[in-house]
Amino acid sequence: MRQGKVPRRMLDDAGIRALLESGPRIAIVGASANPARPVFGVMQGLLLAGYDVVPVNPTVDEVQGCAATRPSSTPCATQDRSGS
Repeated sequence: MRQGKVPRRMLDDAGIRALLESGPRIAIVGASANPARPVFGVMQGLLLAGYDVVPVNPTVDEVQGCAATRPSSTPCATQDRSGS
């Protein structure tokens, strides 16, 4: 493993199914308001299934009726997680 890289845990089909069945909030990075984009259909399907979906896209304000958020410019490893 290269220095500075953290191993990522990959989910198998059962793990993915369990995650989706737990009803989490799902961020769609690169969400698009363009129906021709595949991600549009993915987000639409999740919304129709009742998931709490947050579109992440710095170029739009809204996708499919959901307020879009902009990606964080601070890497996760440097964010304050103390809760204060």
